[in-house]
Amino acid sequence: MAKVKVDGIGILRAVTLLQRSGGMRRILLALALFASAPALASAPGFSTNDSIRRMYTYGWCVVQADPSQSRRILTVPPGSAEERALLKKISTDRCLSGQGQVFYIDYEPQMLRGVIAEVVLDADGPKGTLATPFTGLTAATIASLDEKGRSALRALDFAGCIVAAAPDAVTEMLKTRPASSKEARAIQQLGPHLSPCLPQGAQMTIAKPQLRGFLAEAAYRAAYAAVRAPGAAK
Repeated sequence: MAKVKVDGIGILRAVTLLQRSGGMRRILLALALFASAPALASAPGFSTNDSIRRMYTYGWCVVQADPSQSRRILTVPPGSAEERALLKKISTDRCLSGQGQVFYIDYEPQMLRGVIAEVVLDADGPKGTLATPFTGLTAATIASLDEKGRSALRALDFAGCIVAAAPDAVTEMLKTRPASSKEARAIQQLGPHLSPCLPQGAQMTIAKPQLRGFLAEAAYRAAYAAVRAPGAAK
């Protein structure tokens, strides 16, 4: 029997380091998967929920700052050289803010990718103008991806199955505020659809921010396909 465990936010930790430099309070805000720093994670001023929401604010901002290049990220496979180049290109200090403090964000690519998918789906989906997502990857292309990219492809297959099984529930979940109680309840509603989307006997542990990001990109891909399906309204 397949089994999926959705962690609250245990896999995603916010790490805050306080430093003094030239009288300016500098804060490093690191969003790192599988980080292990419980003492730093409890530093005053931030919670993991705050960090997740700040990541969403940053993602929304980079899409507004560079709409063309941000949208291109969803047209290339995760973990590819093209994705790394695009992520570097759209990175901007203009999207970092902190009430007079200076913030740095160190993010997992798939986290930002999921945020971008959500922002672009909301903006372009209703207009039917979603950019063409990557497709038809060859074995050689898949082999060229980094390990996290190949894992992301498997997770996207899993998320695509959930979107196909419960499209309305996924849509409602994506309308909730990240790291909120409403999001937690919406993810619970998806519970019955998770295990059936894994191969028999497989097990998976995934954090809510990761699941939301993969579902956002899977929903993006499904929306693109629906617009181009035979008989779809133009």
